[in-house]
Amino acid sequence: MRRKRRRRIRVAKPFRLLICCAAFILLIIGVNQLVNPFGGAVAISQAGRPAEAGPSAPDPAEPIPAAPDVNEAPDINEAPDINETPEVNETPDIDESPDPEEEPDAIDGQDPADGAYAEEDAEVEDAEVEGAEEVDIEEEAPQEPELPFYPVPATPPVNQSYFRDALFIGDSRVMGLMLYSGVTEATFYSEKGINVSNLLTNPIVMQTGGEKITIPEALQKKTFGKIYIKMGLNELGWKSAELFTGIYGGVIDRIRELQPDAIIYIQSILPVTQKKSRQDAIYNNERILEFNEAIRKMARDKGLYYLDIFGSIADDEGCLPDGAGLDGIHLNKEYSVIWLDFLKRHTVRDFDKVKL
Repeated sequence: MRRKRRRRIRVAKPFRLLICCAAFILLIIGVNQLVNPFGGAVAISQAGRPAEAGPSAPDPAEPIPAAPDVNEAPDINEAPDINETPEVNETPDIDESPDPEEEPDAIDGQDPADGAYAEEDAEVEDAEVEGAEEVDIEEEAPQEPELPFYPVPATPPVNQSYFRDALFIGDSRVMGLMLYSGVTEATFYSEKGINVSNLLTNPIVMQTGGEKITIPEALQKKTFGKIYIKMGLNELGWKSAELFTGIYGGVIDRIRELQPDAIIYIQSILPVTQKKSRQDAIYNNERILEFNEAIRKMARDKGLYYLDIFGSIADDEGCLPDGAGLDGIHLNKEYSVIWLDFLKRHTVRDFDKVKL
């Protein structure tokens, strides 16, 4: 039986060395793929070791900086210079006015337009803003506070006994009230032609012995619960109503001083007839209304009880009715009774009295 002989192919040594190098390179590549499966270039160092691409590793030969000593205490002897003033390069301009059209910045996330930082009823102080336009604002005049029993309102009528402790002070028209109204229990200190400038100085109060004394002297002898004062007719020719009420106010102050507990009524000036008003430059209703307004203001300022007897007597045209008096000024009996009836229906009782 013939044996088969295997033929060996001999490869020359140079080719054998080349094959070994190629196999070694393929082995290195395969190992690199296992270690870095996501790719990346592999560099072969001179020593034949693969190195990853990317940030280079620190050089072993480079010295590593020493770590700080945590046990080392800081130097506390060196203190900061507290006297050193910080340098301010720019001084803010305090006169610079803010732009009124620029919206304010929000504070802590709040919208300044939502009104969270506004006060609805805050008082705004006057300030001069450079470039601001002045606006004229019309302010309403403050209303006068209401005072109790001013003027004295209508009340249930009283009888004659109400005037038992009453005193009437005035001019010739008050004398007519005494003569024609029918009031019997009141006291009257009145005089024809008297005015506020000599009311307290002229002796007009008759005494039992026939002598006359002044009103202040008489008020020191007797106490009254009510005092009715009506002046102004003989003062219509004076320069102004303010001059009249200035002196009139002083007279009232003196009477108050002498009779501090009395209810003091101030009466307006009565009108004159239309004929008298048109013919006389002094005794006319236009002048009377001017003086009455001054009397009303004076009574209000002094806290007096004001009685508008002008309105109780005047007709629809604001005049004394024809036939109310022979001379167009002084009242006859009929209208004197109307005057007294008005006083009976406009009173302040003791329990209604208010200290003003």
